[in-house]
Amino acid sequence: MALENNSLIKQAELARTRAGIEAEQAYEAARRLEKVSSLSQAQVKYLADMQKKLALEIADRSFEVTREQVRLLISKDYYALVKARALVDANKRAVERATQQLAQARAASTAGTVSRTDVLAAEAGLARARADLAAAENQVRTAEVELARQVGLPLNVAIKPEGVVERLQLDATVDLDTAIAEAQEKRLDVRQAVASVEVAREAHRLAVAYTAPNTFTSRLAEVDLRQAELALEDKKKQAASEITTAYLSVRAAQEALDYLKAGLEQARENHRLASLRYEVGVGTILEVLQASEQLLRIESQYVEALFNYNLAVLTFETARVAPVSGLSAGTSTGGSSSTSTR
Repeated sequence: MALENNSLIKQAELARTRAGIEAEQAYEAARRLEKVSSLSQAQVKYLADMQKKLALEIADRSFEVTREQVRLLISKDYYALVKARALVDANKRAVERATQQLAQARAASTAGTVSRTDVLAAEAGLARARADLAAAENQVRTAEVELARQVGLPLNVAIKPEGVVERLQLDATVDLDTAIAEAQEKRLDVRQAVASVEVAREAHRLAVAYTAPNTFTSRLAEVDLRQAELALEDKKKQAASEITTAYLSVRAAQEALDYLKAGLEQARENHRLASLRYEVGVGTILEVLQASEQLLRIESQYVEALFNYNLAVLTFETARVAPVSGLSAGTSTGGSSSTSTR
């Protein structure tokens, strides 16, 4: 349902339909032209037909890539919502701790073992925790609206994801070199550049065959071909760069997540010990509040790091099929150089 309602996919499907119609139109024009005696006729007979067929192939590929990109984008928004709900849970635990700390401070104040200032400090801590919880709950609503927009649901729908934040895994069979090689062969922008080279090469062949040597037409066609070849090399380099950057980002995010996981256990133990010290009268309320705030901070950082890791994995998967910036919807083949009929 999410993919069916997405406007980008609808646009890509329409672009594919249009490319199919134009390919049929070019084929009919080429079929009706029986004799070819000039460059303009050769361009209709051979170049236009070839160009539209390649455009159809690219439109087909673009449609599939757009579906994959939209799926990854929806996954990102889904994990953003899961992250927001996890932060709400962390802040709820902070409110519970602050409530317990206030109860402890009031009991100790009544018993005369601590001053009234401990109660005031605990009350202030509870107020901060409740304010942080309200802000986190607002972030959940914002994430719900964005996810609803992506999947085509009414914006006032409350979306409740199942389960907890999951840690995505990279395909263990794919290493960096393999991913780069596959992207340089199959990525959408690379395939578009390859198609442009094929069109430019055919345009140059026809210019040489149907015009005198070293005419402006043949010389310009040669320049167009060279430009298309350089553009293809640039696209391959861009693919390698984006794949490498995304891969390294996954590794860095994974290390950060592992460090924070260890820090989270330490923060929990630190808060437990601080609470025990205060309970037996050898610690201060300030130590308890600081330990609780540190625990919330580490919990929030861990949730954020888990989201960043999952986002890095999704970015890597996106970079394998298309440029990571923006979504492609029905991009046509080639530019002015490939369609020129000088």
